[in-house]
Amino acid sequence: MQTRLVNLLFCKYILKYLVLYTIVSAALFSQQRNPDMELMVSTARTLPAEYKADILFYLISSEKIQDSEWQKELLEDIFLSALDARQPVMLADAGLPRDTDSVSSRADAAARLKLDTLSIQSRVIQLMLKDSPAEARVWMERITRREILTIPCSSPTVTNPQIYYETVLEVFQRGFSSQEREEGLDIAFLRNILQGRRSIDELIPFAQMIRKLPVPSEFQLELLNLFMQNLVQLTTEKDTDRQFSFAERHLGLSKEVGQLVQLLMPSQLPAAHSLLGTYQKFLVSHLSGHRCQDTMTVGLDSAQTPRGNEGTSIELFNAMLKATESPLEPLSADKLRPQIIPKGNAELQPLDLSPLNGLLGNLTMKKNGRPPDDPDFDTRSWESRILKVLNDQNETSTSDQKCQKCTFYQRTLIYILLIDVLDGYLQTQALNAMVTYLAGSKLQQESPMEWLDATRMLLRFTRPLSGKQQDRVTALKKEGKILSMLPIENGHPFLDRMQSSGSPVLAAYGQLETLFPQPFDLPY
Repeated sequence: MQTRLVNLLFCKYILKYLVLYTIVSAALFSQQRNPDMELMVSTARTLPAEYKADILFYLISSEKIQDSEWQKELLEDIFLSALDARQPVMLADAGLPRDTDSVSSRADAAARLKLDTLSIQSRVIQLMLKDSPAEARVWMERITRREILTIPCSSPTVTNPQIYYETVLEVFQRGFSSQEREEGLDIAFLRNILQGRRSIDELIPFAQMIRKLPVPSEFQLELLNLFMQNLVQLTTEKDTDRQFSFAERHLGLSKEVGQLVQLLMPSQLPAAHSLLGTYQKFLVSHLSGHRCQDTMTVGLDSAQTPRGNEGTSIELFNAMLKATESPLEPLSADKLRPQIIPKGNAELQPLDLSPLNGLLGNLTMKKNGRPPDDPDFDTRSWESRILKVLNDQNETSTSDQKCQKCTFYQRTLIYILLIDVLDGYLQTQALNAMVTYLAGSKLQQESPMEWLDATRMLLRFTRPLSGKQQDRVTALKKEGKILSMLPIENGHPFLDRMQSSGSPVLAAYGQLETLFPQPFDLPY
C-alpha cells in the first residue's frame, strides 16, 4: 500500500513537471517564433534568391532569429537557392579611366551587397561556423567554383572571388577540433578544396590566403607550388588583359608575389628563386601580350597609388631579384612590345544627370539656410523646374533596349538627389515617383542587386535618427557642416506605400522595415 502511494505521488510529480515543462517550452517557442517573424520569414522565402538571402541574412545576423535549429534550416535554404541567383560571382569595376559616374561604377556598388551565388554560399558558411563548424566544412566542399578564364576588353567589370578564399581561411581556423587537427583533417580539407585551375582574378586572394594560413612550413611550400602551377597555366592564357590589368593596376599582384617571396626568405631561398622565375615568365607574357587599348600601359607606366608614385611592375620585379640575389636576368621595358587589341576598349556608359544642372547646389544651400550660389535662383521658378524634371522622368522611354541600366541608374539617382535636397510636397512627389518606378522596373527581375541597391538608398530616408545621432547632427550643423542623405521628417508613410505598390519584392522590404526596422547608419 505504501509503495503504491509513493508511486502515485511520484507520477503526480512527474506529470506536474511535464505540464510545467510544456508550458515553458511553448512560451519560449512562441517567443522565438512570434507571428511577425514567421510572417516575415514566410514572405522572404517566396522571393527570388537574392532578396530571400538579403532579408534572411539580416534577420539571422542581427540575432532577431535566435532559434538555432530554425537558423540552420533557413541557412540551408539560402545556400541551395543561391544557385538561382542571376550573378554567379561577385563583379568589380575594372577601374578604367572615366570622367563621370557610369553603369559599371554603379554595378560595382551594387555588387558589394554580396548577393551573387558564390558570395551567398560563402556567407552562409561563415554564419554556420558559429554553431555547426563540422557542417560548415561539409557545405564548404559543396561549393562549385565556376571557372571564368577570360573576360573580353569590352567588359568594364571583372570578377572578384575574394570572399571564397576568406571563407576557406575562416573554416580552416574555426572548423576543426584539436583532435581533428591531430588527425590531419584540416590539411586534408585544404588539399581537397584548393585543387583545380584558377583564373587571374583568383591569384591575389589565393596568395593572401596562403600568407595567412597557420600551417606547417612543408605544407606552405605545397601551397606555394600550387600557386606556381596556376601561374604556369595562366602564362599562356590568351585574352586575359582585362583581368591582368585589374590585378596589377596598383602593382597589386606583384606586391603579393613579393610578400610570398619574403615568406620564403631566408630559409627557403631556392623556392623563392623558383617563384620569381615562374612569375617572371608570367609577367613578361602579359606585359608583352595582347592588351586592351584602355589598359595597355598598366604595369609599364608608373602606378599612381594612394601612397604616391610606386614605379612600374618591371621596377618592382627587378627590386625583388636584387633583394634575393637571384641569378635571373632583370627585366627591361625596352624589350617588351605589347600587341594592342583592335577596338579593345570597354563601353563605360556614362550616366546623364544633366536635368539637375543648376538645381542641386542651389537647393542644398537653400535647405541648409544659406543663400544660393545663384543670386537669382529664388526668382527663376525653381519649383516648376523641379516638377518638370519629375514629369520628364515619368515620360522617359521604358523601352530603351540599348541600355536599360543607364535609364534605371539615371532615374533613380535623380530621384534620390532630389529627395535629399527637397522638403514638403515636392519631396513627397519625388518619393512617390521613385516608389512607383521601382515597383514597375524590369530590373527587379533582371538585375536584382542593382535594383536592391537603389531601393536601399530609398529606405535610408525612412529610418529615423537615434537620440545620439540627432545630437551629432545638431553639433555638426552648428559647426557649419552641410550634411546630406539624412532621414526625412516623416518617412514612415512611404513604407505603407511600398507595401501597397503592387510589387511583392518592394512590399516585402516595406514590411521588413516596418516590423524589424534597421538602424540608420550615420556616416558623419
